Amino acid sequence: MATDSAFVLLVNFLHCSPSILISFISVLFCNATIVFLKRSYGHAGLCSFLVIAAVLGNIQVLYATSYEIINMPVLLGTVTLSSSFFACDMINEFYGATKARQAIILSFVMQVFFVISILLTLGHVPLDYHTFQNFSIPEDTMNKNTTSIEQIFLQAPRLLIASFSAYLLSMLGETWLYRLINIKSDLVRNNISLFISSVIIDTSTFTFIGLVLLSDSPLSCSDFINIFSTACTIRIFCNIVNSVFLKNEKRTRSKKHPHHH
Repeated sequence: MATDSAFVLLVNFLHCSPSILISFISVLFCNATIVFLKRSYGHAGLCSFLVIAAVLGNIQVLYATSYEIINMPVLLGTVTLSSSFFACDMINEFYGATKARQAIILSFVMQVFFVISILLTLGHVPLDYHTFQNFSIPEDTMNKNTTSIEQIFLQAPRLLIASFSAYLLSMLGETWLYRLINIKSDLVRNNISLFISSVIIDTSTFTFIGLVLLSDSPLSCSDFINIFSTACTIRIFCNIVNSVFLKNEKRTRSKKHPHHH
């Protein structure tokens, strides 16, 4: 219990700081972790991050906060989702497009495994305290644990569906937009198509399917617009930070391997 109490004290301490500061720290922490995993464990480290980020992001999205500079609600998970795109870009850049696609498929496979495992866990009949009256963990504590797990993880299937749908539509959208946009500069055309697909299409699809269409407590139209707007803003900021980290990793590689192209 001492460890639990210390963790509660730490959370309460963080509550004294502005939420936007905590999110900024989260951005730096995620990106620094990705760089560390890449340098220490290579492709396997980045794949492990993608798997964890996929599961973690769908848990974080159930937690709402607000930023002091904008008077709108904010659902968490966007930072983690954006960092997973950065991890995927790192795999693509350093290990090739085939490895990147394999890592994405792996993350979805492990999400399915996670959801099925949670459903099987909850499929067990809760302990009967009338039969096991001397069990050490109090009944009230165990009931709270069971209720909390059900409250959080029974929402996992619809969030998985939303994630998969958002990914498919954003990938198809990027391919279609790249061909549609008639700009001579491939760099500009690529950035425009990537922004529309990975920010606008991906965010709107996940928010609509996961939090409106399949939700028992769907967002109102105004809340949907607010959540979508804040998520897009966070994604844009994260993408800028991600590009800085990626550029730094490319520069580091160039110094170590000056003849690498």
